[in-house]
Amino acid sequence: MKVYAYGEDALTLWAIKSKLPEILKQLNGGKDEAEEVVKDCKIFFRPSFGRGKNYGEFDFIILANDKLYLGESKWDRSLIKFEDKSKKKLKLDAPQNMRHKIFSWYVDKMKNIEDWSAFNEKDKADFNSAHPGKTIPGTDTVLAKNLMTVLGMILNSKIEKLKIKNVFLYFYNTEDVEKSPKKKPAKTLEILNGIKQQQQESHNSENEEFQIVTMDYSKVAKNNLIEIEI
Repeated sequence: MKVYAYGEDALTLWAIKSKLPEILKQLNGGKDEAEEVVKDCKIFFRPSFGRGKNYGEFDFIILANDKLYLGESKWDRSLIKFEDKSKKKLKLDAPQNMRHKIFSWYVDKMKNIEDWSAFNEKDKADFNSAHPGKTIPGTDTVLAKNLMTVLGMILNSKIEKLKIKNVFLYFYNTEDVEKSPKKKPAKTLEILNGIKQQQQESHNSENEEFQIVTMDYSKVAKNNLIEIEI
């Protein structure tokens, strides 16, 4: 069965369904991930942790053995920002950075996912200090239940120490890049590939550094739609 959809959400779904080994390979410094690791991955697509004053939505989360990848996706029709004129570091919006920091904090602090109320009381001051203006949601809220479900599935994997990595997945159409090498999508791809190369060479492992993954979607592009095999 084929599904036709539009935009970054469609591309993200296509990538985690059909290109997971390639995503993990790029995140693993260009080395193929073991087949059993790929097979046993847990993937969360667009998990929602509330809008507005809450944490927003990751585009994807991948649990691959002892690595937890927290992902943001953009395609070549989106505006991509960089920290300064040297363009050696990606710049994401404040809400995106915030949700990565908060979720990483939860993963690090949570010990007993069954008792959210006790966790709230015990770690509330620490949370408020680390994330001014944000609060741990109340036990019976939808946000708390969503967090408990996702965190429970992650933490119940029984891995002693998870390595949390932030990921920026950029989709490009190689046909457009080759046709218009001087236009913005081609230039953005060149810059991102340069950053990715530097990361791989330096083996950057800092949690707050977003690892770059670039993905060509030309073979599934049908004019403005994306073709996904279900």
